[in-house]
Amino acid sequence: MQKVATEPARLEAVMLGVRKDFKKPEIKRLSKLTALYHVLKNITLAYQLPQTKAYFFRFDLRYLMTFCTILLSRILSAVKIALAVECYRFNITEHPGENAKLFARFLSAKRERSPRCGS
Repeated sequence: MQKVATEPARLEAVMLGVRKDFKKPEIKRLSKLTALYHVLKNITLAYQLPQTKAYFFRFDLRYLMTFCTILLSRILSAVKIALAVECYRFNITEHPGENAKLFARFLSAKRERSPRCGS
């Protein structure tokens, strides 16, 4: 019998993928300040999502109030995540097999250090 979770899983780590011409894949832990920058950029501003940029061109007072509420909520969430959770940068190569092997090793090591991760 499969059990259904009664509460949300605890966030153990955040992985920020970077695609460039790396020779080999690599996972590096980020400092809290660097993590805060990347999490704010990607969560708060939804950086690189074209539909997000379109929202900045709407000039409606009701929309502006909603936008400010969402923005504040995202900023608070990003700060909480960056300060409370281990954040990593994953340098991704053009070789999916190598990327997958490294990621699997990372998850396996993480699971060994933290029994709650993945259970």
